[in-house]
Amino acid sequence: MANTKYPRVFTNLLQVSDAYRSGSAHLADLKAAVWNAVQSIVAVDELETRTILQRLEGELDMIEFTVDENKVFESSLAIVGELEKLARSFL
Repeated sequence: MANTKYPRVFTNLLQVSDAYRSGSAHLADLKAAVWNAVQSIVAVDELETRTILQRLEGELDMIEFTVDENKVFESSLAIVGELEKLARSFL
């Protein structure tokens, strides 16, 4: 999957993911970064990537609204891992 038209988008996702893991960014910041990535990716050949990002953002929404507040961070880490793996595959 390497070689993307959007290296800044994926670099930003990794930076926000790192900030979220370290506690210097909130879930809303992470969701905004994913949403911005979805909006930035417009190439037809990367439609699948956009769809994956939309799914992951939706999963973060589900966690935010269905999991106890004190368990949101822990519950979201698997999705953060998927985001990071996806972003790294393009860099």
